[in-house]
Amino acid sequence: MLNSQYDIVSGRLPNKYDELVLIVDDNNVNLIVSKGMMKSFKANVVTATSGEKAIKALEEEPDGFDIVFMDFMMPHMTGMEATQII
Repeated sequence: MLNSQYDIVSGRLPNKYDELVLIVDDNNVNLIVSKGMMKSFKANVVTATSGEKAIKALEEEPDGFDIVFMDFMMPHMTGMEATQII
């Protein structure tokens, strides 16, 4: 599912997976590979393409995420800057 608000590649799949994972990377290929790797863990994966969008996703997710994987080097806001805000 594509949500232009966060440029989310995939959203929640109701009642199918246990863990909610946020993966943040400005490279779409990395997001696709990371999302595929999470399938073996039966994780529900949400992706964001920037630190700003990750912060917005975290603010709007009522139950929070179980884990966040953050790219370190991204334009505008680095992964370190986003993590400090989180």
